[in-house]
This record gives sequence, C-alpha cells and structure tokens, in this order.
Amino acid sequence: MHSLLRGPLTLALAFALALACASPSLARAQTLRVDGTTITLGGVHRYDAVEVVRGGRIVVPPFDGTDRAGTGNLVLVAGRILVDSTSSIDARGAGYQPLTCGDGRGPAAVPLSGGRGGCSVRDSGGGGGHFGRGGRGTKDCFIFGPATSCQFPQEFEESCGSLAASGASCVAGAAGCYNLDGLPTVAGDAYRHSIYDAEFGAAGGDKGCGDGFDALSTGGAGGGRVVLVALTDAATGALQIDGRVTAAGRRGCGSGNDSGGGGAGGSVLLVGDQVQVGAGALVTAAGGLGGDTRSGAAGQPDAADCAGRQAGGTCDDCGGGGGGGIINVLSRTASLDPRAAFDVGGAEGGVCDICRGEAGGGAGELLLDGAYVGELCDGFDNDFDGAIDEGLGSVSCGLGTCARDIAACAAGAPVTCAPSVGADPSCRAADAGARPRIAVVLDTSSSMLLDLRGYPTFGDGSAD
Repeated sequence: MHSLLRGPLTLALAFALALACASPSLARAQTLRVDGTTITLGGVHRYDAVEVVRGGRIVVPPFDGTDRAGTGNLVLVAGRILVDSTSSIDARGAGYQPLTCGDGRGPAAVPLSGGRGGCSVRDSGGGGGHFGRGGRGTKDCFIFGPATSCQFPQEFEESCGSLAASGASCVAGAAGCYNLDGLPTVAGDAYRHSIYDAEFGAAGGDKGCGDGFDALSTGGAGGGRVVLVALTDAATGALQIDGRVTAAGRRGCGSGNDSGGGGAGGSVLLVGDQVQVGAGALVTAAGGLGGDTRSGAAGQPDAADCAGRQAGGTCDDCGGGGGGGIINVLSRTASLDPRAAFDVGGAEGGVCDICRGEAGGGAGELLLDGAYVGELCDGFDNDFDGAIDEGLGSVSCGLGTCARDIAACAAGAPVTCAPSVGADPSCRAADAGARPRIAVVLDTSSSMLLDLRGYPTFGDGSAD
C-alpha cells in the first residue's frame, strides 16, 4: 500500500490493505497519501482521496512497449485529489523509448512519428512528434568567428541510410538522396488522438552511427500520460494542483560529436467537478530539448538526462527538439490562477546558437477550462466509472405499429434511426403535410439576378 500509515495495524486491516494492493479497484474506500516519499505507480487506481504532499512524488514507470495501461500511463480517480506546492506527479520521459542506433519509437499507426536517427542520418537525429511535429536535426556545421557557414535547408539532416544486414555498419542512402535539400526530413511526424486514449509522446532519433556505434542511445524518450479525475455523484469532486504535473519529453544527448533528438511531450488530462490550479503550479507536456555536444555538462538544461554522455567539444550540430504534447482541463467549475504555467511547447534543437531556431519542434495542443458534461457517445469512459457509453438512454424510431425504442448509442457512435415499414398503413407517413426531403437553392450571385422587386431573372435581366 502506498499510503503513509501511522499507529498499530490490526490483522484485519492488514488483510484489507493487501487486497487493495492486489486489486486497485478495491482501494476505493481508502486514501492514497504520498507524504515526503517517492513511489512508482502506473495503471488505473480508484480511491476516496489522493494526497501528494510535503515533497511527495509519484513516478510513472516507462512504457515497456506492450502494456500501455500499466506502464507509461497513470490514471487516479478519487473524490478529492491534492498535489501541494512542494510535490509532483512525474511521467517525464515515460512514453515511447529511444533505440540505440535507430529511429525513435512511436505509435505503430504513425510509423514516422519517432525522430529518424542512427543509420538514417549522418550526424544528428530528429525530434519525436506528438501533437506538435518534431524538430529537424542538423549536420556538422562549423563556426568561424562571429559569422557562420551554416545555410539552411542544406544543413538539415536527410533520412537516407539504413542498417546493414549484418547489423555492424550503416549503408548510405540511394544516389541523389543527399542532395542538400533537407529531404526526406528526419523530424518526427505529428499525430492526433482522443485525450481518452492511452497515448504518449514519440522518442527522438539516435545520433548518426555511421562513424561508430555507442552502447547507449542519445535520443530522448517521449512523455507519458497522467490523468487525474475528481468526480462524485453529488458533483462535489475537488482537484487541486499547486505543484507539478509533468508528462514532458526528455532531452537528446551528444556522443562522438553527434547528437540525438529530443522526445515529444506526452498527455495530461485533468477532470473534476471543481478544478483549482494554484499560482505556483506547473502542468507540462512540452517537448524535450534536442541534443548537442555539451548536453552532459554541469549547468546545461536537463543535464541529468545526459549523465555520462558528451559534455564538451565542437558545437557544430544539434538534434531536433521534441514536439509538444496535449494538456486538457475539463471541469464543471474551475479556478485557474493566471500565474500558473501550462506548457505544451515544442523544444529548441539544443543550446548551440547555430541551430537552436532551425531545429525546433512544433507546439502541441492546450485546452483550458473545457466544460465537463459527463458520459458521451464516443466509445470512451468519459466519466471514469469503469463503463463505456452507459446511461445515454434510447430514442423512438418508426411510426405506428412499426415504432420501437432503440439505444441512442451503439459501437461508440449515435444510432441512426432506420425504421421498418410494414403493411400496416400506420407505419407510413401521411401524404398531407409531408415535408420535402430535398431543398432547392437558387444561385442569386450571378447567373440568377434579383430585380428591384426581389424576383429572380436571368443574367441579362429578362424574366424568361
């Protein structure tokens, strides 16, 4: 059990807690209190209350490539949820993971969402995509004094290589691919999805490995998914965020004077009867910074992501920055302090001046203070009660003896009434007063002109 418990623990209570740990759904009548400690938690969990306080931290485990419900993903459902100003829920880099000497991973349905890297590029990998497109990695480009020899698009990487069958070397692209136009792009493609999908940010591509393989990838992992739901039957659920909720992507790193792309931001969904976000809160699904040769140096942004990687050298290329993810806030009533920070920005391509702007990722999507309206007919569990498209009622279909009630929703879509028409005359609509099913619109813009009395005429002004 992850709650902080004090005092004697009876055998009966211990048994109940053991059951709750084995089956999160049984934990509904308890409080998850993370008080000054760090726990790792993924999956869907239901409680009476969730409290992350006094430096408490919940870390979402990285997506393992298979279990998208239990890894990379955390859904907390409770009547009351509090993350105080000293505490955090962290799914940073918990989404799609990078590969050594390869393209960044992403959803199978969008095969180019991960940044291209490894044998696909010469020097630097592209940023991963999500709602925002990944940034474009750049080739080696040397600076001479205050001026630079870099010119774009020819300095952009081109996705032209492949891994040899033996797996020991990279194969150059087809003739004409390296033609200095920056195409095919190494940037991860943007992709969209329902916020109710357990979906993540794509990873950045590894640094170019044509001149040598490394044991560790330099690509940044994509952000995971955090869903916090505070709803009750009496509409008294309260969600209060004063600390950090992050599903940002990790930054790319450098090795051998080449660089990896940053991971894309993930997904954050905040739902409550009342949602309050305080002045010091940070809610982020931003992309991760692109890699460069200085990424592992102390004092560099997110240097901890690149511990043990390159920390100095010629600053002559950059990995693409990760694209931004999605943040959605749904509530019956909300109080969002204007000083709170919400970030779905795309990241720059490293810190080198020559490519910070050119290699940047695209911004994601931010929806604040959307109206929570309960269950919808869309194939998702919008109210997080464990049932899909429930309670949406029925509609009347047909006339007379053919009339019947049908479900208003089926297979995730509103049902279209297709009434049967039998021999009974009452099943058929009467001709008298019947409305036409076809509307005829006359074009009065040029071919048919109106005279001063409002009657249509032909273009020459004649009535016939």
